[in-house]
Amino acid sequence: MCLVLAIAGLPIAHSQEPSRPFFERFRDPPPEARILKIVHRLPDAAEGQEELLDTLTDQGFGGMATNVAFDDYLESEEKWAAFVQGVNRAKERGMALWLYDERGYPSCKAGGLTLRDHPEWQAQGLYIADSISRSGEIEL
Repeated sequence: MCLVLAIAGLPIAHSQEPSRPFFERFRDPPPEARILKIVHRLPDAAEGQEELLDTLTDQGFGGMATNVAFDDYLESEEKWAAFVQGVNRAKERGMALWLYDERGYPSCKAGGLTLRDHPEWQAQGLYIADSISRSGEIEL
């Protein structure tokens, strides 16, 4: 369920204007250097999405951190279609995007879907090993 980035096929954004003087880039930063608004529910309709993206741009956001709408989370074809459409519209505008699973904390629980059919997959603990190495192999 944490494959939203891979499913959407989004490349990581890099500045297209590295040659602009620093002061200009500071005064008018590229989208990937601006704050991203958290949007948990993209509008389903194209006109609502355009209105949202216009508002984000007018407010100075570089894009959005977003996820598939929580209604019938990750199982609704309609919500997936609206999500992909909204992501593509934002990409066309050159907006920065951070796509993620945010239904339930910590992320990647997919609102319970991750373990729904396999509760035995739930982590039982966390192993942390700390070691200082100057060279060569180490054993944990």
